[in-house]
Amino acid sequence: MKRMSLTLFLLFLCSNLVFAKGEGAPPMTAGVPTQRTCATSKCHGDREINMGPGEVIIKGLPPEYVPGEVYDLVIEASHAKIRTWGFQATMADKDGNPLGTFILPDAKDLQLLDQAEYQRFSSLEFVTHTKDGLRGPRKGQSPAWTFQWKAPAEAGAAGRLYVMVNAANGNRKKSGDWIYSQIAEVVPAGEAPR
Repeated sequence: MKRMSLTLFLLFLCSNLVFAKGEGAPPMTAGVPTQRTCATSKCHGDREINMGPGEVIIKGLPPEYVPGEVYDLVIEASHAKIRTWGFQATMADKDGNPLGTFILPDAKDLQLLDQAEYQRFSSLEFVTHTKDGLRGPRKGQSPAWTFQWKAPAEAGAAGRLYVMVNAANGNRKKSGDWIYSQIAEVVPAGEAPR
């Protein structure tokens, strides 16, 4: 029953997103293995993830984190001829639990999704674009979505930053978009990456 409720919830959000991309990506579409993506929930599902000539780059996340330290992160993507972009990111440990917290700068191009709207389904934080964060500096280049990640106060779990980017063709339909995924791993300082 929970899986069916989650599916209906995501389909509702994705169907609304087709006409309201400025509202950000729906929650739980960053690529965490226990959750869906817009590609797998059929919001932008006519192509496989990471199919095509585009790429996603994650900058600023070191391989090891110091407890309580704040890291400046930048997410960028490229895909020839694309003008409209969207993204979502979350940080989770191996069990899918939140790891650290996100801090957003005073910017118009990013937002944290309201956890009250999806807390029944996930405890993760999701950062995504706003209407002002849909356009890059030039055709083929996404905005440089810039935010911070504050590591947990105590060393413990390793984590993964999950990022999904929509390189959209701008036709305001479910077809023709390219979805790209990138994952960056981080472990507590002193632990060898796995």
